[in-house]
Amino acid sequence: MTYGKDDHRKDYRHRSHFRALPAWHGELDGTPDVVVFADHLEAAAIEIVEAGVMTGDLLLVADRNPKNRKVSTDDFIDAAADRLRGKLYA
Repeated sequence: MTYGKDDHRKDYRHRSHFRALPAWHGELDGTPDVVVFADHLEAAAIEIVEAGVMTGDLLLVADRNPKNRKVSTDDFIDAAADRLRGKLYA
């Protein structure tokens, strides 16, 4: 995902919203399994977006690519959950 040089938005990988709160709790509570879970969750979300599966708000700011497709929030969550399951039980 790229933006113009004057664009105030940041690349989604730097925001890490999927990881931030669970990882913070894991670090605060001294529960490394929660931190690992947060890392897997973040990776799963990034991978599905990079594969072109995204909600409408992400699609608006993503580079144009024929593989990109808009899905509902529920479908996005399902795709992230499927990818996360693959990471946790591999």
